[in-house]
Amino acid sequence: MEECPNCGDRILDPDLPCPTCGKIPNELPVVKIKKKIKSTYWKLEAFSGYLITLVVLGLVVLAVHLRPTPEDRAREKVRIAELESQMEEAPLTRLVENLDRGNRTVIQVSLNRIARMAIEGYENAGKEFRKTLEHKNPDVRVTALALAGWVLNREELVSMVSRRMLEDKSYHVRQTALRILANIRDKNVIPVLIRGLRFKYPTRYQIKEILVRLTGQEIEDKYELWKDWWERNKDTFEFK
Repeated sequence: MEECPNCGDRILDPDLPCPTCGKIPNELPVVKIKKKIKSTYWKLEAFSGYLITLVVLGLVVLAVHLRPTPEDRAREKVRIAELESQMEEAPLTRLVENLDRGNRTVIQVSLNRIARMAIEGYENAGKEFRKTLEHKNPDVRVTALALAGWVLNREELVSMVSRRMLEDKSYHVRQTALRILANIRDKNVIPVLIRGLRFKYPTRYQIKEILVRLTGQEIEDKYELWKDWWERNKDTFEFK
């Protein structure tokens, strides 16, 4: 027989309740399990995903409704043709004024006319066109860059476009200048592109891909590596 550790009475089986105190000597202690509070994080995450899905769907629907129809494009062509007819006899001063007050369509038509006047040798037209490459409105600078190849000689084109790519504050202007430089097979373009490797992504990656295509050199997008390569090879370089 054994003693009950709770009351000291004699018991026959420690696995059964004591007849005196009613407690089981060998009973395992009851472990209280603290109820876990369910987190609401998953609810917030699910709601965020649902909200993002709604926003994306809304943008898709908006893009579909705002997409120009064939009728819209036809009306725009007619409008551009009418504007071009009006600008055909417009004086240079009025065309320049349009760049400050007009919308993108007016800017496009006016710049096209200024560029044609410069090509045809109209007085001051070339000077005014060059000024548009420094215009305060980035839309004007983008359009002027696209037309610059028709007005400027090769040396002036490389110089002007290079400055726009390296110094312009507008991302769209820099991208337009970069696309133009990528299609000019002139050795003076290479060091300009190399200096552009100091930009951040994605521009730096784009410039590296252009350099690889023009030079055939598989070099990382590191300014120092390309600069060292150019210093060693600029005298004998030939386009691929």
